[in-house]
Amino acid sequence: MKTKTPYKKAEYLEFIKFTATPRAFREADFGYNTDKAFAEHYKLNETTLVGWKKDGQFRDSVKEHLDAWAKSRTPDVIACLYKAIIQHGRAAEAKLWMQLFEGFTEKSDSNLSMNRTMIRDLQNANREIFEMAKKEDAERRNKIKFSEKQQNGG
Repeated sequence: MKTKTPYKKAEYLEFIKFTATPRAFREADFGYNTDKAFAEHYKLNETTLVGWKKDGQFRDSVKEHLDAWAKSRTPDVIACLYKAIIQHGRAAEAKLWMQLFEGFTEKSDSNLSMNRTMIRDLQNANREIFEMAKKEDAERRNKIKFSEKQQNGG
């Protein structure tokens, strides 16, 4: 599905940033924190914002901006995590942050044993391939020797 260029593209892009900014930070970053206030600031009709939100690219663009916003704050979160672990020993909030924005996944025993099984299978396959190559190489050398003997009258 092809999306058309949004009406007032500069305002559309600013609305993406606005929507991606968590509400708690919108007032400081934009001077307002509601869609209605955004529309008033840019002299837009709120139905324009509703239409933009329905655009196929809008959600993806918001997600990209939100990810960038969050990743730029990850060092601060890690510092807070460290302080929280030292003070309280709780890391659940930071773990959630890392899962949401940094792609962290827990390693489970089943994943580890599956990885070990895969490694063992790959090692066995490599051994088999090596043995087959050795055998083929030996057969090729024997054929060459046999051919040389025949040519030399042997």
